[in-house]
Amino acid sequence: MMCLRYLFTMLTMRKLIRATPHKILLRAAIQCRTTITRAILEVDEFGNKRKNVAGLVRATDGDRFVVVMFYEPEKTALGESKVWVHCSCPYYLYHCEVVNAKHKSSDIINSNGQLPLVRNPRMIPHVCKHLVAMARIAVKAKAKDMTKAKEEKEKKKKTVPNKREANKPAQKQEQQKKTYTNRPVRQPPKPMATPSKAQPKPAKV
Repeated sequence: MMCLRYLFTMLTMRKLIRATPHKILLRAAIQCRTTITRAILEVDEFGNKRKNVAGLVRATDGDRFVVVMFYEPEKTALGESKVWVHCSCPYYLYHCEVVNAKHKSSDIINSNGQLPLVRNPRMIPHVCKHLVAMARIAVKAKAKDMTKAKEEKEKKKKTVPNKREANKPAQKQEQQKKTYTNRPVRQPPKPMATPSKAQPKPAKV
């Protein structure tokens, strides 16, 4: 997802919510109902720990899939941990996705990568009502620690060899035995018969 140096350019959830228009915050409080479907602690490709929370937000305009990742899970306040966010709603697509991706707090997933010169001409990073509603619950959600399970799997792989590799020497021995038993036994060559010398016939008297 991102390396350690990108964490300094990422934004906190509090900054994103403060930059969100007031009408969006009111809609989040009145219209949205959230249900968390996933909350896990994991490690990304670069070794950064994060709290991955995903859920479904039901609003008057339909159901939306939302993801919030906190890259400092030990910090429980919205203003302390850096976040990566995404929502499947059209507001986030046309107003927020490209701008938030510039700050490494999102990725270009559904949009074409063009700047929102009409919808967000000032390029202010913010979030939609679905993410506002999810963020308040996602911070307090208990996450299942998946980092220990990965470490245990890696240890098992190192300690327990594969069955194929363990059986390789035994298979080689069996193959060698078969080759030696199937080979025909070489008999010693027969001695060459020496030609007998012809005795001279007795002379006639």
